[in-house]
Amino acid sequence: DYTETDLETMRGWGWEKVHHPAHVERVVATWKAELARGEGWEDTFPLKGRDGHYRWFLSRAQPVRTADGAVTMWFGTNTDITQQREHEEQVE
Repeated sequence: DYTETDLETMRGWGWEKVHHPAHVERVVATWKAELARGEGWEDTFPLKGRDGHYRWFLSRAQPVRTADGAVTMWFGTNTDITQQREHEEQVE
């Protein structure tokens, strides 16, 4: 809803389109490294909303595995942390 994209648009590497250009290369590199390791992933970065403005998100993903340990998919969340970052900057 935030980005006003659909599942089809986001499949594969389509999600790169909503990342801030100054951060997307780093995010893609860390995500690819994590896919290879198969462990949990966490990162923060700005995402572009449907209004064209960027807000900061904390993203986390965990692999979902079969009984024999094979990764079948990843389950993740994106949490808007813009307000938290703004409060932290005011305190510093």
